[in-house]
Amino acid sequence: MAILSKIKKFFEKEQEEQKQAAIEKIAFEGLSSRINSELLNLEKEKNGLKSKLISVYDNFTNEAEEKIKVLNLINIDSKKEEEKLKKIVKDGLDSYIYCISGLIVDLKILSSLETEEYFKKLLSAIQVFSRNSIKAREKATILIGKEIKETEETIKDFLLKSNLVFNEYNKLRNKSEIFKNINSQINEFSRFSNIEESLSQEIKILNGKLFKQNNKITSANDQINLI
Repeated sequence: MAILSKIKKFFEKEQEEQKQAAIEKIAFEGLSSRINSELLNLEKEKNGLKSKLISVYDNFTNEAEEKIKVLNLINIDSKKEEEKLKKIVKDGLDSYIYCISGLIVDLKILSSLETEEYFKKLLSAIQVFSRNSIKAREKATILIGKEIKETEETIKDFLLKSNLVFNEYNKLRNKSEIFKNINSQINEFSRFSNIEESLSQEIKILNGKLFKQNNKITSANDQINLI
């Protein structure tokens, strides 16, 4: 009777462990599902920010093209200054207009990219524009004040609005990376859990075979003892 009681307790304990393992597995699967859902929502939000940024750039493009028309009408030759200085200013103005026009073209081309690539390439395009337009603007402002100042106000407004959207996007991207790392760890844990479960089953099978083999040996010994 004592042996039967121990066997009963053993199986009850094993069943309880299996039940707990099943609950933990469901909990992890549920967590992974929730994380995947959050990642989808974050992707939708990031796509929304892309649309928002494209709207900002559409407005900027319209305003910038009008400013370029005004800049192109400026007659440097009519100014009573040294020819050398007028050439420096004219070269600076041409380069400045070229930089703005190049940025407008980049904005139109990049809008067809996927969200992540779009933000990455866009940031690079803005950095290139900022870097290349500085010296050109400085040269142009030697003799041109009002028109350059008004153009710069349009550009600064555009950069400010862009920066706000970029900050929002970076926050969402960082959250996505955190969720992806957690998901990766869950998947790794699940993989090892499945390996452990598989090994456990193999051990049970081997124990069952060993138990049968021991029974055969015991039976054979009993028969020998009867002889």
